[in-house]
Amino acid sequence: MAYLLSAWKSLAIAGAASLAVAPLAQALPDTAATSTTSNLTIAQADLLPEGDIVTVASSIDDFSTLVQAIETAGLVDALSGEGPFTVFAPTNDAFADLDELLSDRYGIGVADLLEPENQALLTDVLTYHVVPGAAIASGDIPNGVTVVPSLEGDSLEVDREEDDITVDGVPVTAFDVPATNGVIHVVDDVLLPPEVVATLEETLATTAEPEPAEEAVEPAPAVETTEETVTETAPAEPIRGLW
Repeated sequence: MAYLLSAWKSLAIAGAASLAVAPLAQALPDTAATSTTSNLTIAQADLLPEGDIVTVASSIDDFSTLVQAIETAGLVDALSGEGPFTVFAPTNDAFADLDELLSDRYGIGVADLLEPENQALLTDVLTYHVVPGAAIASGDIPNGVTVVPSLEGDSLEVDREEDDITVDGVPVTAFDVPATNGVIHVVDDVLLPPEVVATLEETLATTAEPEPAEEAVEPAPAVETTEETVTETAPAEPIRGLW
């Protein structure tokens, strides 16, 4: 399996300046948005309901796992809020690939992330896909690498080369899905923030530690035995009384 997850890339690129969201307003020409928007997205845009990000995502079958994860993490209210937000949304296939990766390396699956005890970890994964404070259309993304903050706290690298856009090295496959409080771009892998990767690796290291070997018990030294000659003595003659 090709591990395209952002977890395995360093977020730092030599010489790449950390840019705030504001410079993205220095947009490329509006035609860029049209040229990079997939036909699939254009065709579906008119069929989508008008609503916030959660409402729009809930109307798309290919986001059913994402919506379930958002509900489990308790993020519905946050992503239904005023925003604006830019969401890099993983598809069901992306979650299936993540499930395979987690299973192969860590012996867990996406279902485990949806358990209540892992809510904090799931929240970190999901909020890493969200850029707060801006609805970044594809036409607003300049050529080259732009570093933007995620809602989780770490940064995302958005890289544009003409009509190709990636986020943390993962291709964006559809652009500019509209919502009343932001915009959704579709990615074909689940992005993993560095802190989540570190937690998973630490768990793996802990579970992989060999159990301490039992201390060998030295056998007791052999006791030398010497055969002693036992001389049987004949029973004494009865004392004959005088009578």
